[in-house]
Amino acid sequence: MKPPVQSSFPNEIAVSGRNDPAPYALERPFAATTIYLDGPPAGLRRIESWGSRLSLFAGPYTDAGRLRAFLDPAAYVVYAIADPAPGSNQPPYFGHSDKERRWGDRLPPEIKGTTQIYILTADGGTLDKVMASYIEARFIQICTDLNIKLLNSARPYGGGLRVRAEAEQLVGHAEMLLHAAGFTCIDDARRTPTTIRHRLSVTADLDEMVVMSETEAIAVPREGDRFRLSHRELKADAYRWNGSFYVLPGADYARRTRGGLSDDHRRRRELMEAEKWVGAVPGAKDKMTLQLGFRCRSGAFAAKLLSGEHLDEDAWLAADAPSNKANSGTCEDPA
Repeated sequence: MKPPVQSSFPNEIAVSGRNDPAPYALERPFAATTIYLDGPPAGLRRIESWGSRLSLFAGPYTDAGRLRAFLDPAAYVVYAIADPAPGSNQPPYFGHSDKERRWGDRLPPEIKGTTQIYILTADGGTLDKVMASYIEARFIQICTDLNIKLLNSARPYGGGLRVRAEAEQLVGHAEMLLHAAGFTCIDDARRTPTTIRHRLSVTADLDEMVVMSETEAIAVPREGDRFRLSHRELKADAYRWNGSFYVLPGADYARRTRGGLSDDHRRRRELMEAEKWVGAVPGAKDKMTLQLGFRCRSGAFAAKLLSGEHLDEDAWLAADAPSNKANSGTCEDPA
């Protein structure tokens, strides 16, 4: 009996205001064949395409050990771990490794029973360590740009990932094989694109700046310790809660970036402006306003972002403390 054939034709390119994450443009239709290795559709299976050097093995995460028998022991793989059950709130996870490493060894223990693992492999030398880590990093980048929450806490290459044109065909083929295997969250996100990125980062840390969730927006003002910015004429309210520092929407943001600020913080401010986290204030030439609340690692981190200066935790005062007149002045005054 001829194996069932599934074809993917991703002709729709979602417009999100950013160059990435538009999918790789196919030169011809992409046909993928699913081979069921042990019976049920959600069991062990192989997905391959005659038009690609990649193939994919998939199955229940609890059966990941059985999939090792199908792999070259010397080869690198790229893998995704996700729960395809409708309505699941378990974020996906991406990784790369050789055969000897335990896949998903950094995942929390409470993984749902319906979780699947998707393992991308290739014949020959197509997936060496460099290419495998690149494909992993691109998927993390694509998901982050599409506001897909991940279990990953960091990204390979940090903020230095550069899209390699010669490798993008493999990334596109990998995405289509994942989709054919039932990993659909990327395609789903592209069909309903958002206008605001929920995470901004210039280093490996994916949690540098994260938009406040609805749950946090309720809990933080109720349970956190409140602070206000005391520097020049900038006004901002913030809270310290659950190990993070939260800045509320409506905070002032100085347009001017001063000389003592680090390159990373300069790039973060550029991202905030480019991604519309801050907006213009009618009649104000020296200030903008924060359009949304976000969390970051510390008060010093937040103060640098809002002021464009090298400030520390002392820039924030308890909400009921008197103002620090030594730090008064306008945003345009010299340092």
